[in-house]
Formats: sequence, C-alpha cells, structure tokens
Amino acid sequence: QVLRAGDGLMRYGGEEFALLLEDLELAESMRLVSRLLEEFRAMEHPAPDGSTFTVTFSAGVCQLDA
Repeated sequence: QVLRAGDGLMRYGGEEFALLLEDLELAESMRLVSRLLEEFRAMEHPAPDGSTFTVTFSAGVCQLDA
C-alpha cells in the first residue's frame, strides 16, 4: 500500500524479504525504510487469545550502481 507501482517486494528466504526501489537516491531509500519501520512498529496484530501484540523488523539499505 505504501510502495510505488514499479517497486518490487520479494521473499528472499524464510523470514527475509528484499525490496527493490528503482530511481531513488540512497538518502530517499533510507527515509522510506525508516518510515516503513515506524508504521509497521505502530501496527497492532491480534493474538489467538484476543490480546494484541506489536512487532518490528531490522533492515539494511544499499545502493547498486549501474
């Protein structure tokens, strides 16, 4: 919901995902990932017992030059 149409989100492994962002500078990518982390951290998820819990993730950003 927060990614652009040309961005790619792929499952890389068991619990790993890769996000491909084209035509973004490194600083812009870092801001986007930080925003995604904050939004994800704020989400409440329902547990089977009716309670809720929150989760977070860790991420790294690298730039690939042509």
